[in-house]
Amino acid sequence: MPRKVILADMDDTVTHLIEPWVEWLDMEHGLNVNPNCIIDWDICKFFPSLTRDEVFKPLHTPSFWETVTPKDGAYVCLKLLKEVGFKVYICTNSHYDTIKPKIERALLKHFDYLSWDDVIVTNRKQIVSGDYLVDDKLSNLVGGSYRGILMSAPHNWWLPDEALSVSAPRVNDWYEATRIILKGEVQ
Repeated sequence: MPRKVILADMDDTVTHLIEPWVEWLDMEHGLNVNPNCIIDWDICKFFPSLTRDEVFKPLHTPSFWETVTPKDGAYVCLKLLKEVGFKVYICTNSHYDTIKPKIERALLKHFDYLSWDDVIVTNRKQIVSGDYLVDDKLSNLVGGSYRGILMSAPHNWWLPDEALSVSAPRVNDWYEATRIILKGEVQ
């Protein structure tokens, strides 16, 4: 029997991205934005005094990625899934010049059981096959050849429950996602 494949988004699913990003911008520009107030995918809306380049500058600064840490339970749960026989891939959408520091400083530094061979970079996750995709962006969970699980984040809290029931169950952490995967509950 072939091993089941787990695809896990990196930003705000396996690692915390919004919090260190907002903290960096706050320190750099003397602002005071609460990361929980970032309730839309367009982060620029929450920094109207900054240009788009200024908002995205941290992601293009290699040392920024050292401030990005794993989400609660991500290390333990992904390791457990590997140990019980799942193949785990980090499936991330990233600008080409951020890939190396992002993966090396924010992922591989913290997840010693993962390697570059476990990373898939794409802006169209639907072209990647797997059994499950855990992601914080609902549109990534629709139309793929996998079962979707939505990781809660401030930028997706506004999604109505009806939208989720059709596409993917919502989870608050990796412990909930792992229970769903191990029970095979996602349709």
